[in-house]
Amino acid sequence: MRRLLPLLALPLLAGCLGVPVVGPTTLDHYTSHDGALFIGNGQLVLVGTAFGAAGTGQVAAVAAREVAHGAMSKADFTLSPQTPDTATAKNRVVVVIGGGNGAGFCAPGADLRGYDFSGGALTVAAAACNGERRLSWTSGSIDGVTGPDDPKLARLFSQIGSELFPLRNPDLEEQNGRDWDFF
Repeated sequence: MRRLLPLLALPLLAGCLGVPVVGPTTLDHYTSHDGALFIGNGQLVLVGTAFGAAGTGQVAAVAAREVAHGAMSKADFTLSPQTPDTATAKNRVVVVIGGGNGAGFCAPGADLRGYDFSGGALTVAAAACNGERRLSWTSGSIDGVTGPDDPKLARLFSQIGSELFPLRNPDLEEQNGRDWDFF
């Protein structure tokens, strides 16, 4: 047990050092080709506010850019930042400031409640949606965020992108008799 204590302290230490802590991630129906669904019409819907109205727009833009940048799907795509009121795309990434259970983010009429974030420790939950079908979802956090242009935000959202859109879904590959080396 004494040998395990340092390992258990790593996530706490990582958060104190400004390193994003992301996961666990659930890959529902996601395949690496699903990134193609987001080409030309993908949106990032930010629920909640961060650093006031102007800061929320900046955070949404950073989140949209970095989630798409961090994605490891087989198709490159971009996301346009939207609010829950302006989002119209079938293919979207929903990010809720303050966290929550991403399992319900894609459901019609989902009760999405974000928080007003003004700095410090940030927790978010995110889901990749294809209409009402949830492809994947995860959550993440980072400490010491000082503003909408803080590089820690970019690191957090990039990591969330790689979790929502990984290169492969091992659960589906195992069902198809494929291994990790299969392209």
